[in-house]
Amino acid sequence: MVVMFTTLLVRFYTNPIPSWHISPLAGQAAGCPITSSFTGLPTLLVLDALVMEW
Repeated sequence: MVVMFTTLLVRFYTNPIPSWHISPLAGQAAGCPITSSFTGLPTLLVLDALVMEW
């Protein structure tokens, strides 16, 4: 937690590198589907396996 909230990281993520041509809000909009796809399917598979065993 301490590493996540240091001012260096907060400054980096609130003001991304200009050559990236992306805003923090656009970065969040792009990252959400990526993380959802990597966590959603495995979670459903584990849930399905647990229900089948029960």
